[in-house]
Amino acid sequence: MLQSLIAYWFHARFGADLADLGWIFFGVQILSGISLLLAALGLYGVLAYAVRQRTREMGIRMALGSTAAQVRGLVLRQAAAVLGIGLAVGIAGAAVLGRWLTSLAFEISPWDPRIFLATASLLTITALVATWLPARRASRMEPRIAMQQGECP
Repeated sequence: MLQSLIAYWFHARFGADLADLGWIFFGVQILSGISLLLAALGLYGVLAYAVRQRTREMGIRMALGSTAAQVRGLVLRQAAAVLGIGLAVGIAGAAVLGRWLTSLAFEISPWDPRIFLATASLLTITALVATWLPARRASRMEPRIAMQQGECP
C-alpha cells in the first residue's frame, strides 16, 4: 500500500517510474560513500599535517619520558576536540535545515534522533579510523630523529 502511494506520488511529481527511483537511490548512495571517503581523507591530511608540525615537540616529550600511549593520546585528544566541534555544528545545522527536507522524508521526521545518532556514529568511527595512522606514527618516532626532523624550514 505504502509503496504504491510512494510510486504514485513520485510519478505525479516527477513523471517517472519507481524503477527510476532505485537508480536515483543507488546514485545517492555512491555519492554519499565518495563524500564520506573524501571527508576521511581530508581529516587524515589535516591531522597528519598537524602531527608533522608538532614533530619536534613530540620528540622532546618522548625524550623527557612520555610513553607512546601518552603521545598517541595527545594526538587523539586533539582530533576528538575537532570532531566534537564538527559534530556539534553539523547536528545544529542539520536540525535547522531539516525543515526544508520535510517534503522529501518518507515516514520519518527530519529531526529523527535515530538518524542523527546513526550519522554521528558513522562519522565518529570514520574520524577515529582516519586519526589512528597519524597518532600511531607520532607514537613510534625516535626522539632523536623527531627532534632533527622537526626543525622548521
